[in-house]
Amino acid sequence: MFCSVSQITCPAELQPAYLDLRRSDIDPGMAAAPGFIRRILLRSQTSADELLLIVYWESREHAVAYRQSRVHDSLRDKTIKLIKERPATKDYDILAE
Repeated sequence: MFCSVSQITCPAELQPAYLDLRRSDIDPGMAAAPGFIRRILLRSQTSADELLLIVYWESREHAVAYRQSRVHDSLRDKTIKLIKERPATKDYDILAE
């Protein structure tokens, strides 16, 4: 298994709109991607604008294929209006759960 971790900066006042967009468009689009397993979205307790998104995939190839898809591009374009900057994403192999 594999996961990608994205640090997202979204102003607290825009988070309700961001969460609505996730529920209506982003999460269903991502969930339909081959190899998707699950995602977890966290908010920092020390910075209300900081979110952490952890997405589990069957493999790195699945994650890369999703990131290069038209669905991802379309969702990114919608999201960028609500967040301050493009998320910083890192990839990780899962060693233990």
